[in-house]
Order: sequence, then structure tokens, then C-alpha cells
Amino acid sequence: MSLPIAIDIAIGLIFIFLTFSLLASELQELVSTILQWRAVHLKQSIEGFLSGNSEAYGNEAREIANRLYEHPSIRVLNHEAKGWGAQFPRLVTRLIPFNIFGERHSGPSYIDSDTFALGLLDTLGLNQMVQKLTVQRLKLRFGEMLDATDAETVQRQLRNSLQAYENGAMTLDTLVDQVGDRIRAVDEDLFEQYFANSSQRPFLLQQLSVKVTDILQASYLYLSLSWRANLCRQALRLVERKGGSSSSRGDSKTGAQIVKEIRTWEQVPASLRRTLVVLAVAWMQKRREVNIKAVAQLPEKDLRALGVTERDLESIPQAELFYKSFFVYEQAKQALEGKQSVAEVEQMFQELRDHGDLPSYFERVLDQTLDALALILMNPEVKAIVDVIPLSVLESLQIPARQMQTQFDGVGEQLHSFQSEVANWFDRSIERAGGVYKRNARLVAFCIGLGIAVVANVDTFHVVDHLTQERALQNTVSSLVDKIEAEQALNETGLPRQEFLEQLSEQVYPDLPVGWGPENLEKQALRDGTIEPSEETEAYKDILVSPFDREQGPGVLQFGLRRLFGWLITGVAISMGAAFWYDLLSKFMQIRNVGKKPVSNSSD
Repeated sequence: MSLPIAIDIAIGLIFIFLTFSLLASELQELVSTILQWRAVHLKQSIEGFLSGNSEAYGNEAREIANRLYEHPSIRVLNHEAKGWGAQFPRLVTRLIPFNIFGERHSGPSYIDSDTFALGLLDTLGLNQMVQKLTVQRLKLRFGEMLDATDAETVQRQLRNSLQAYENGAMTLDTLVDQVGDRIRAVDEDLFEQYFANSSQRPFLLQQLSVKVTDILQASYLYLSLSWRANLCRQALRLVERKGGSSSSRGDSKTGAQIVKEIRTWEQVPASLRRTLVVLAVAWMQKRREVNIKAVAQLPEKDLRALGVTERDLESIPQAELFYKSFFVYEQAKQALEGKQSVAEVEQMFQELRDHGDLPSYFERVLDQTLDALALILMNPEVKAIVDVIPLSVLESLQIPARQMQTQFDGVGEQLHSFQSEVANWFDRSIERAGGVYKRNARLVAFCIGLGIAVVANVDTFHVVDHLTQERALQNTVSSLVDKIEAEQALNETGLPRQEFLEQLSEQVYPDLPVGWGPENLEKQALRDGTIEPSEETEAYKDILVSPFDREQGPGVLQFGLRRLFGWLITGVAISMGAAFWYDLLSKFMQIRNVGKKPVSNSSD
């Protein structure tokens, strides 16, 4: 086979793939629009990295993501189609039984990172937390500077300014200036020392500012304490209600019933149920001085009577952690009920640290974080904000928070710095999620391509064989290419011009060996030996008999199996996309036109 003929055959084959790739692209885009694949994938990706890709936190992350999609900056990105024709795909979407976008039927297909960061921080209330805790710390600083009467007077005079700062309508610098003006009227020396002194003012601002990293970690500690304490309290209340004790045989039966009931708590993971079993048994032994490790020292017969297994005893370290969390949470609750000050609550945490009563996840906590934790506990509004943030989201936000700590020295950290890092974190996460979407899209493209190959009966091997043997088709392609200069066939971007594609469609496509027409079916059957050469004009009908009727011929099943590999190759080729075949066709066109003979000069 000569090179020009091979090029003509390649151009014909590429044209087939190009044509059906365009059809596949349109079909995929239509399905993608109806099913909102991009929007759904984006929403699921956001839920994934908010939950840390943990199925256990999936529902919590979905709830936060739904709230995030209601944020004005993101809701405005969801443009609903106008007109009956444009709205029809959306009407079809609403018939699909899934609820991806919460109460809405659609969502944006793209969210830029800055918009996401702003929306997430607003949704979680981090902006409000920073401002409210800063105001609370500012008020405490008043109390340290002034006596009680003067502090109340200054706070009353600054009520509107404090509210403006909490609402984000005023900067901390401006608020401090106004505080200084009020304190100056009360105590001139105090004003000169803290507000007028250029060296003391930056230090004062740093003392008043509550770092985002401390708020995030303090919120995580608070939720961890609350979550573990609630589970622990649930088990201990069951023991108190049932009156279980191991002091007598009858009470041992009651203890066994308590253990059995805890094992039926389906809302609690199985591993945590074992932990709560250990806690309950320890509480039965000596309620005023609970010793978790002592459970392992109980006689084996007592453990069997209570229904405690060796696997339960493996949960003793985790049970100790839960009980310490419960103890610390109860201590904090008592401090709040006793109307202690923030300073006293901070001191309580320090004493618990010194005595080793804090849970192990407090080991690397800084004093500033403990101070922020005390501020959260003492501020009902902030505590209410933290209570609705899933623990998984706070865990995920530790990633950009740690990244920010490596870039800033901690002096003068502002919320916008964290917001920028959240935006970068979102970009990195979406980039990884984009790879998953592309792989899924390629699989869908292959399925659509295979479907087109079967429906249109495009067998690559049969096409190549037909192009090789049919000289007339080769000449048609060759003559068409010879008539068109490269600059006429290709546009300035190197892609085929629309006129050239139309000429190929009119002159080449009708002769291509595709489709389920009688002539093409007969050629395919003759080529692979499904039927024998016959003078009958309708010999191709032999391949359309029932595949179960072996006496009449091989049937549709055998014919399809012989086409299968060719269809698979076609499906893969179509899934490569129209852009790929555009580019490849342009290269073959350039090669074909370079090889053209120069036009002879008639004057010679």
C-alpha cells in the first residue's frame, strides 16, 4: 500500500471518528445538562472535603454544604434558565428522585475559591465568632483597667460602637481609638499609658485580637468535650436510672441488662458502644471515685455475668478519655453555673492541666487556645454558633489553619489571611476532584461512544477493510483533498473549516461502510464468513434470524459477537473527543497537501 493511499484511508477513518465524536459530545452535553453532572459533582466534592471524605460525617457535611449554597454570594451563581425550551431540561431534572441541593433543584456548576471561602466562613459564623470574642476580651480588659463603675459607664457609652464592630461595620483599630477617647475622659494617665503610647498600642491590639487558629482549635476542643461528655452522660444516666451495681447477685443481673441495652444503641458506632459498656461497668463499681482501669481487674466470673468481653476491655484507654472529657465538661459547666468570671474559668483549665486531668488531645494545646476555650464557654452567643458546626468541618479546617501558621509568625493575624488560605485549600481540593470528574466523564464518553457504535453499526475493522478495498472511495477522498489547498481546508487555528467538513459529509460519508442497511450488513456478513456468497439479492437476511434457530443460520448473536471487538474500538475512538480528531485530521491534511505535485507552467 502506497503512502498516499494510506493517508487517504486514514483521513476517511478519522472523518468517521470525528463525525461520531461530535454526535457523542452533543449527547454527553445534553445528558450532563439534564442530570447536572458538573453541579452535582461540585456539590459532592465540597461535601467530601468538608467531611474529610469520611462517611461517618457525611450527613453533617451535607447539612453545612446545603447552608453554604444558601449564602447570597453562592445562591446568585445559580442562574435558572428562562423560556420553555431552556427550562425543559430543568423540568426533567426535577423528576429525578434525588435531593443533592437541599431544598433547591439545581446548583452552580462552578464556584470560585474566594467566593467559597467567604461563604464558608460566613456560614460557619467564624467572622461573628472572631468579632464577638474580641469584644468580650475588650470588655474584660476594661474591667482590668477601670473599676466596676467606670467600666460599666464606658461600655454603655460604646454600646453602638461595639455593636458596629460585631456586625463588621468597624475595624478594631477604629474601635480601640473610640475606646481610648472614652477612657481618656475617665483616666488621663491610663489613656497615656495604653492608648497614646506608640510602643504599648500594638501590644494592646495583639492582646485584644483573638487569633483564628486559636478559635478553630478551641471550638474543636469544645465540641470534642461536648460530644464525648454527652455519650458518657447517656451511659451514666442509664446506670443511675436502672440502679445497677455489682455488690449483689440481683444487681449483677441489672448490670447485665444495662450492658445489653447499651449494645442496642444503633445511633452509636459499635466501637463506641464497647467504650460506653466499660464506662457503665466502672460507674457501677464505685460511682464517687470512678476507676476505669479497675474494670480489667474484676473477677472473670463477674465480667461474664455482666456480659463484658475481652474485646470490650480493649476499649479501656478510650473509656478513660471519654470519662476525662466528661469530667472536664462538668467542671466547666459548674463554673458557668456558679457565675465565675472568664479569668476563673481560665484558671480552672490551667489547674486541670497541672493535675493531668485534661484529656490527651489537650496535650499540645497552647495557653492562648485555653483562653479562647474559656471565652467560648462564657459567651452563650458564640457557644450557640459553635454547637451547629460539625466536628468534621473543624477537623478539615485545621488543614488551611496549619498552612497559615507556617506562613505567618502569629503577630497581627487577621481573618482575611485565613480566608485566603481557605480559598487556596479549596482550589487544591477542587483540582483533585476535577481529576475524578474527568475520569468519570471519560467513562461516560466511552459508554456513549459504544452505544453509537452499536446503534450506527460502526465496526472499525470493517471500515478499514472497506476503505482498503474500495478504490472508488479512495479516489473520492483523494480528489476532494487535491481540490482544496491547506489554507482553504484549515482555519487560522489549524482546525478544519466548516465548508471542508460539509464537502466531506456530502461526497464521502454516503459511501462509508456504516449503518444497518441491507448492503452494509451483507458486506459485513460476507467479510467475516457469517454467510456464504450467494446470488440471492437478500442473502443478508440470513443473519437476522433468531440466534436460537441454529438450522437457519448463525443468527444475530453470532453476528453481534463478531462485530463486538470492532464496536469496542470505535467506542474508544469516539470517547477520545472531537477536539482530538480535529487536531489529528489537520495534521493528516497538512501531510496530504505537502505531497501534492506542483502545477505545471503552460508556457513551457
